[in-house]
Amino acid sequence: MDVEAERLEHAASDEFVDRMAAAIGEPTSDPHGAPIPSREGSVAELRYRTLADLAVGASAEVMQVSDDDPSLLRYLDDLAIRPGCAVRVVDRAPFGGPITLKIGAVTREVGPALAERVLVRPRKARAGARAP
Repeated sequence: MDVEAERLEHAASDEFVDRMAAAIGEPTSDPHGAPIPSREGSVAELRYRTLADLAVGASAEVMQVSDDDPSLLRYLDDLAIRPGCAVRVVDRAPFGGPITLKIGAVTREVGPALAERVLVRPRKARAGARAP
């Protein structure tokens, strides 16, 4: 699929690209959260933290997941870890052990190496609000 998209990128007219972008709502990021370059080729410089950086009790929104490995993408999808989802760190085992997450009503564990490949935007705690 990526090879086909690469070919299309070089063969498509500007008008075709504009019409496609309009048809899908002018997205600023791809389905995995990576920024899409503007028409001029500039890319938004967004800085996020990794899921591994979060402390116990911290909540965040998943912004981007590593898309260089299809099996990793499938695994993250099975865990319901995808851009737009809310996560809360419930526990962290010592010595590089698993990180326990609350994702909606489900609790999941991920290893630190996997958590390093998930980019998040921490959520500020609101008074009286419960995190996911």
